[in-house]
Amino acid sequence: MRNNLRFLYYALLTFLPLVASADPGLPGGSYNPSTGSFGGATTIQSIILIAKNIVGSLVPLFVTLALVYFIWGLAEYILESGEANKKEEGRTRMVWGTLALFVVISVWGLVNIIKDTIFSANSTSLSAPPAIRF
Repeated sequence: MRNNLRFLYYALLTFLPLVASADPGLPGGSYNPSTGSFGGATTIQSIILIAKNIVGSLVPLFVTLALVYFIWGLAEYILESGEANKKEEGRTRMVWGTLALFVVISVWGLVNIIKDTIFSANSTSLSAPPAIRF
């Protein structure tokens, strides 16, 4: 348990700069702390674009975390193949990592489908996968 908390602590320290340097250029203007609003985010379209941007920014982080969790389970499964309970823990981690990858990518896809349905009904182009800008 203590090792899991230590891993979580270091993972948060590693990815915290990504959250701190988030792009404030949201549709409808940037965030105004004095009013607590996002400029012109008053229509349903601008709110959906904001949600899409937030989900699009978090998807690479969650995919990375799920992939690391899967690889951690794979390494435990291979390295601890002599002990049955450790091997089972590794298998469980791999299953949960795979499930997390599926859920994250599904949510990202659903948000894009909703956005494309509302904004461009005649569009047949695929949107690019999310990326972390440095």
